[in-house]
Amino acid sequence: MTVTPGDFGDPLDEEPSSPLLPPDDRLWRHPSELGASHSALPLDPVAVRRRWLLSHPTRRSALTAGVVGALLATGVVALGTHLADSMEGAGRASRDAVLGVKPPTAITRAPASELSPGLVANIGRAAAAMATVQVTRGTRRTSVLGLVVRPDGMILVPAAGVAGATGLVVTLANDDVYLGDLVGADARSGLAVVHINGATGLATASLSADLMGKGSFALVVTTPGGNAFSLGTVRDLYVSPLVGGHRLVGALATDLPASDGRSGSPLLGSTGVVEGIVTGATRMGAVVAPTWLAAAVADELMANGHVTHGWLGLEGTTTTAGPAGVRVVTAPPKGALGRAGVVPGDVIVSLDRTPVTSLDELQARLYVLSPGTRVSVGVVDGPVRSVRSVVLGATPHS
Repeated sequence: MTVTPGDFGDPLDEEPSSPLLPPDDRLWRHPSELGASHSALPLDPVAVRRRWLLSHPTRRSALTAGVVGALLATGVVALGTHLADSMEGAGRASRDAVLGVKPPTAITRAPASELSPGLVANIGRAAAAMATVQVTRGTRRTSVLGLVVRPDGMILVPAAGVAGATGLVVTLANDDVYLGDLVGADARSGLAVVHINGATGLATASLSADLMGKGSFALVVTTPGGNAFSLGTVRDLYVSPLVGGHRLVGALATDLPASDGRSGSPLLGSTGVVEGIVTGATRMGAVVAPTWLAAAVADELMANGHVTHGWLGLEGTTTTAGPAGVRVVTAPPKGALGRAGVVPGDVIVSLDRTPVTSLDELQARLYVLSPGTRVSVGVVDGPVRSVRSVVLGATPHS
């Protein structure tokens, strides 16, 4: 699909490099030195956790881990729905209140029996399905987090984190260690899939099919096993920041600082269901691939090793003059839209009878549809509104 950039507020910077883990959290061994599986690492998890918290660059993140951990341990947690309400549109001020920087007067607390359904259990499940992926590039080693999405060892990871890898070593939340193979990567969604051989019956994370709302409460689990958390909000939907040299599609922007939203961390909503995967960061905060997009990308990568998606065959731009939507700049007569009678100047206002308000949103929603799919496209031409039946084509490069 050939497009022109949509609107996305301020310009975003390139993804900053994330700090390495402390020495005790790293596996400084070449993949050739390891067998197919190691039962455990000779690490004291309590000591590692303590050293990590003491060495973390921000006191705020340590406070977050302490606050959430203490609340979960004592059975007293802020209700997810109340957290979402109290943080709706409040941005950084509400987040600081949750972390204790300001008095948390907006937070309603309740006993465990009144928690939002499955909150604590889902946080534990997501943490148990996390993994640390040690990435070797020549003599350089870095690490990212991953999320197990299939019990036979398929792990969803950030594409930028494993790009150019010459070796992958995966440590599960239970400290089992495996060699990993890259199944496929998709730079536009910012996601990749790594497979570990010989694994069966692994704990997996369930990915939500719902769309998070702007201003929604977000909780990011930043260590496998769930020893550390960070709290924030969703700042915007359908954004296209530059991460790893590629313009992402369908991403969520958050107010979680890059140091808190470690690449590959799962993002949970107010009920504790996994709603996204951190794929990178900009100067504005952590960038997240929503799970409705991530699930479709993961399925294609596991099946084909690459992603194909539907194409309308247009150049367009976001417009708010008159009906909000995508104003068609060009629509070749032999393209999908051109064959349906759409011409330059028309405004696309819906896809499958759901409103479309920006070019970024249209791109994201097409990304999970396969070529050959028939869709209904709502079009406005001056005072005339119509619905066109369009069969999606394949992107020219595929």
